[in-house]
Amino acid sequence: MMRFFNLAKKSKIQTSAFLPKITVITTQDKRSHPHGRRRRRSAYQENITAALALPLATETLESSKANPEAMLALSKESIIEHAHRRVDLFFYTLIAYYKTHKTPEQDVTNLQHGRGRNSHDKHNILQACHSSLIPSFIDDTHRDQEKLKLGHKSILCGTHFMHSLNSTVELPAFVNEFDSVLETSYSCRTKSMRIIKNVSEGKLNPIQGLNLFLKMLDQTFIKLEENYLTESNQLKTNLVALVRKSTSNENFFYKTKFIRDDYIESMLRLTEDQKLKCSRSHEEREHIYLEKILALQKEILTTQEDPNLDRRLKL
Repeated sequence: MMRFFNLAKKSKIQTSAFLPKITVITTQDKRSHPHGRRRRRSAYQENITAALALPLATETLESSKANPEAMLALSKESIIEHAHRRVDLFFYTLIAYYKTHKTPEQDVTNLQHGRGRNSHDKHNILQACHSSLIPSFIDDTHRDQEKLKLGHKSILCGTHFMHSLNSTVELPAFVNEFDSVLETSYSCRTKSMRIIKNVSEGKLNPIQGLNLFLKMLDQTFIKLEENYLTESNQLKTNLVALVRKSTSNENFFYKTKFIRDDYIESMLRLTEDQKLKCSRSHEEREHIYLEKILALQKEILTTQEDPNLDRRLKL
């Protein structure tokens, strides 16, 4: 399991033979930033975060770009990883905001690690998809004048985890479109922010918040599956089935529809001795989980970004 708040983690794909360079801002980006603020970007080969390029040569992708089902098959493993990261990053976000009482809101996304890929004739083949539902935050931190002078608008500003939230996975455009439907048309981003706020206020702990998040996503996937079947859209039906399976069906839920203990133990980095203690009693499990959550929160909020990072980012 990748750890997203540590510095300069290597991605699973380390070859750079087909990794693209920085691109200029697109028309869509300009619409997303009406005040003229451009998105800062890094290329996959910069290895600033665990951003993941699709491990296929451009020539291979060009031969399949007109066949969406073929592109789905080629990108299957990366789509699964993208779905896993959505959950992982949300859980760590919950840990970061736990009982901080900072009232987080979504901010403009102006950072992106990784970018899409064009064919040799300049037609887009792949896009850089943010795995996190909410890549950028603004909270009560911006009321602190000293923090504001540093450009910090949230407790995550200046941390490496902020960059992890802005890591991407290189995937076909229809995955980005699916993400947009998930985030906006079905209000998953708004619902997710509500969960983060409740965790921030201490009304929920991060594990309870993650459980609500997974249930919310699963209910959304069921609705999407029903709609796509009604439309007889095989590509979208296959895509949502893959994402649902990767998110909830076998990886995170038991039949009781509650988060698997082994997933939580992995994310909290429990030792074998701590796992054994957790198995002895519910009270001991709660104590160890809370202890690890607070330790990880401190690590997330104090692991700072690379001080030389700005020189490696381009508009």
